[in-house]
Amino acid sequence: MSSLPLRPLQVWLSSAAKTINRPIRGVFRIEVMPALMVEQTLQFLHQHSNSTAGVVQSMLPFIEGSRYWHDNDSALFYEASFDCAETLFSYDVRTIYDLVRELELHTDVNFTIVKIVFLADVGTGPNLPLLVAEREAISRGIGFEIEERGMVANSLSNGELNWTDRAKTAQQYYSTGIGLLALEDQISGLIDAAYMQFYLATEAILEAYVDGKAIEKGTRMYGSRFNENIQAAVKRVFLVRNNYFGHAGKVRRSGQLSNDAMFAIAKQTLVARWCARALIELEVAADIVHREMRLYPGHGQSFAFYGDANQLDAEFALPN
Repeated sequence: MSSLPLRPLQVWLSSAAKTINRPIRGVFRIEVMPALMVEQTLQFLHQHSNSTAGVVQSMLPFIEGSRYWHDNDSALFYEASFDCAETLFSYDVRTIYDLVRELELHTDVNFTIVKIVFLADVGTGPNLPLLVAEREAISRGIGFEIEERGMVANSLSNGELNWTDRAKTAQQYYSTGIGLLALEDQISGLIDAAYMQFYLATEAILEAYVDGKAIEKGTRMYGSRFNENIQAAVKRVFLVRNNYFGHAGKVRRSGQLSNDAMFAIAKQTLVARWCARALIELEVAADIVHREMRLYPGHGQSFAFYGDANQLDAEFALPN
């Protein structure tokens, strides 16, 4: 299950479409991240823009549209026409995502979509933007408050950490998870990927793959410091991992999830982050800072997890 592509699209429509003679012809310019092998693939499509014989119907508009590509332009082009402005305005832009996924399968490359623009051809080539679509952001925020700065200063002066192999491995996973969250708006699926890194940090510390054994080992290794809040967080991390990520116990297809349910799952990343950090803290046998991190779904709302088990049944409850 990938939570990120389920986010709603922000779509801008131009009233100029109503003034254009029918039909409205043009191309979807699909801006993509200039990642590994993308430029070579775009060049290949452009070189074959006049060799369309035998190309499957669904991919033909990509081949024909690629004649508008030029060097250093990190974009796909998909030819399309619409009977009128109303037909254009009612077009489901998510169809473009599905078509790009199919093209990825043919070309063995990742096209991470940044923006989709429909450019109408009004006689001088496709250059009149009538539709612009971008994913809405799930904003992240991580603070560095005065008291947190004080904790960091104390941590740096309170002696050496118990820097075990378990701690080193878990910190590597944790650090990767934080890095992935920083890139979340650029590459689809990174909230999911970050969750799995925090899960792996949890697994690395407890050296267990199911929650029952994890709780047992945590209690044996850390005694009373492995308290009820940490235990509840560990159970939630394993539950969410099994139900929504990795080898899912419950199949959660994108079409079955509302935006609220999607965000409820995305929020679990905050729980997994806190859990991983708390376990690393136990392993290194020191008081380390837990900097506040928030997710913002919009409309003035924000969510942060502070390690209170009561939060798991309240603002961090899982969708039904």
